Amino acid sequence: IRFKHVAFKEEREVRIVYRGDSEFKERIKEKDLLKFREMNGIMVPYLEVTFEKESVEGILISPTQKDELAQEGLLRLLEYKGYVQLNRENIMMSQIPLRY
Repeated sequence: IRFKHVAFKEEREVRIVYRGDSEFKERIKEKDLLKFREMNGIMVPYLEVTFEKESVEGILISPTQKDELAQEGLLRLLEYKGYVQLNRENIMMSQIPLRY
């Protein structure tokens, strides 16, 4: 399990980690349930989960050099995907400084 640095506590992020037993791991392989995405040159495994769209109350966007573009793109995606309850008021930018 990974814990975020205390500087990110305002994000109130919840991470769920499920290691699974050997039977679960075999089912994942058989059904091709395990997905992968690239993040900064690293392949990250994940499982897709479903939830009610209405359960999402807000989104906090991580630090980026292009805050406005990030927010605009996310707003378009949310509208396209039917998250009608989300708008500029509940999509916020992180206040953590961007550092390289």
